[in-house]
Amino acid sequence: MRKKTNPSTDTTTAGKIVLKPIAGIQPRIYVAAGYLVFILGLLFFLTIYPGLRNPGAVVSITTLPEGTSVHIDGIRVGFTPIRTYVPRGSRTIILKKPHFAEKNITLDIPGRVFGSRFFPRRIEMTEYLELHSPRGLLDESHREFSSWALSGEPNPLYPFPPTLSEAAADYAVSGGENPRELLSMLGSAASGVNSPGIFRDYVRAALVAGSDGRALSPQGLVRTARFFGSLYGSSEHSAYWLSSVLPDEFSALFTGNPAVAAEMEALSSRLKSELRQPAPAAAVRTLNILGREFAEIPGGSFFMGWAGVSDSFVPRDSLSPPVPVEVETFFIATSEVTEEEFAGFLRENPRWAPAGRETLAREGLVEQSYLSAWKDSSLPPRPSHPVREVSHHAARAYCEWLGTRTSLYTFSLPTEAQWEYAASMNLNSSNAVPPSAGAPAPAGAGPRGTAGIRFMTGNLWEWCDDWFSPASYIFPLSGEFPAAEKVVRGGSWINPEGAVTVSTRGSQPPEWCTPYLGFRVIARFKKSSP
Repeated sequence: MRKKTNPSTDTTTAGKIVLKPIAGIQPRIYVAAGYLVFILGLLFFLTIYPGLRNPGAVVSITTLPEGTSVHIDGIRVGFTPIRTYVPRGSRTIILKKPHFAEKNITLDIPGRVFGSRFFPRRIEMTEYLELHSPRGLLDESHREFSSWALSGEPNPLYPFPPTLSEAAADYAVSGGENPRELLSMLGSAASGVNSPGIFRDYVRAALVAGSDGRALSPQGLVRTARFFGSLYGSSEHSAYWLSSVLPDEFSALFTGNPAVAAEMEALSSRLKSELRQPAPAAAVRTLNILGREFAEIPGGSFFMGWAGVSDSFVPRDSLSPPVPVEVETFFIATSEVTEEEFAGFLRENPRWAPAGRETLAREGLVEQSYLSAWKDSSLPPRPSHPVREVSHHAARAYCEWLGTRTSLYTFSLPTEAQWEYAASMNLNSSNAVPPSAGAPAPAGAGPRGTAGIRFMTGNLWEWCDDWFSPASYIFPLSGEFPAAEKVVRGGSWINPEGAVTVSTRGSQPPEWCTPYLGFRVIARFKKSSP
């Protein structure tokens, strides 16, 4: 009998796939052809298809200055230096940067079919932008630097942008025609340096200016050292300023120097011995000018910042140390400007009326809260109360309007020194609004001080004419370059009693309008022409 084979143990054909001929073509031929087609297809999609589907070139754009906005066919693609893929064809490239002339470039972008994924066409561009507004660049960088200085110390999540150093580099590499103008801006910007974080950008900007935007050299280091030497020697308080803005480890080394320590102690001792309240006004002369009462403040000298000083005063505790100031004779309104008085200005200047709020806001002159209590009417809701919700721009416009109504006087907002001098001479009685008032009092209802002035403190904060900087007592602002905010003084009815003195400094953006801020005006005789 024949023995049967067990299929489970037959290993000769198990697991084998036997290909059959297709249309008479043997497996070894059509398998090899399939592999060949796959390889050719892969090569096609890797080397040819990208060039057919999206032909173009990689364009690298470098500009002087850097950080220029790049727009290709109207779409912003980034900032220089930049490398980007641009499709084939005629393309319009626009380079934009504030204060520089816009540059338009028409570029024919070629394409490459073979190997474009790995070896694309490359186009290198280097473009120079013309600086058409050097002063605008310096003004804007000074204002932005000042704004960042008011925002506190930076941290890893919110670092300060290198505003000043980038502007200095842009100015230097773009051929700014007046290097002294750049150094003048840096000298003014020193008044905004109030912390180690902002000081780093300031030092970098000085190094850039010293080296004319090129690589740092021994000559550049010498020029930078001279700049800081001149800055340090311009104020007797420089040692206290530097100890406040240096990082802690460097500040300790600086103040530990025996010569520096002796200098700081000598200044502190002298200030303690000289500081005193200005003498109260004696017999005050008042004038009626355009129906408004003004008190004459005789010229003299005093220490601005005196009221913020205690027996343990050390100048480095503040960037606003007491400083001697000379003040010429002027006249100051004995009351804050009232709503009724401001309404007279609006009748003759409808541009500033509440109904024009939207237009004024678009121009950056006010905020949306400008005279919000007036609604859209030019009729004052509380005629005898001080006008509020007015911007610095509106307050200045009011002063200029007053000046057109007389040929004898000029009118303005008080400078910070004039305001504190008048407020100091007026101190002999409480000028504050009672804490229970809950609102500002009528402008003419408060008690008069020694100089006959009402509510220099405690009714409303009042606009001053100066730009605000934290260290402007040490390095006075020249007034040539705008800062971010204007000085306000005096406190308001909402501040706790005793929290604000005649030396307390505050600041607000010039377009700001709040219920806690008003103004008063000063007058001076017009100088006769020679």
